Amino acid sequence: MIGRLFVAASIESITSCKKLPTYPDIPALEYKSVTFGEGDLGKTFTLTVSFTDGDGDIGYNESGNGEIYDDTASQYYNNFVITMSYLVNNTWRDTSLSFGTRIPYLTPDGPHKALKATIDKTDDLPFLSTKIRFTAFIYDRALHKS
Repeated sequence: MIGRLFVAASIESITSCKKLPTYPDIPALEYKSVTFGEGDLGKTFTLTVSFTDGDGDIGYNESGNGEIYDDTASQYYNNFVITMSYLVNNTWRDTSLSFGTRIPYLTPDGPHKALKATIDKTDDLPFLSTKIRFTAFIYDRALHKS
């Protein structure tokens, strides 16, 4: 499985003449694009989203995050989750497929913690129906869901 994740974070530096951005503490996710391609195992997709988070509590360390974050059976183990649905006879049907991944620890040092970032998630596409759709969300470390 491909399962690549790319996160490009923008952390505003403190300057005396620039007003720093503020965002709500609950992360907000915004769809940017989805593209399809070919991979080693067949079709792939890349979902691109952006997010903001006011207190910057996005991402996990490599270890020692706490039981609910590091237990692979926990719903919070993957803090970026994508699910897929497909259209049959004008009805959207959910699949049991989940393309979850862990966003790395992104909290900036210093007093200003607000984050704005873009995420590109690439993964294998097990099948391609005439119409599919993706639903995505992220959890922050306070367990807020976007």
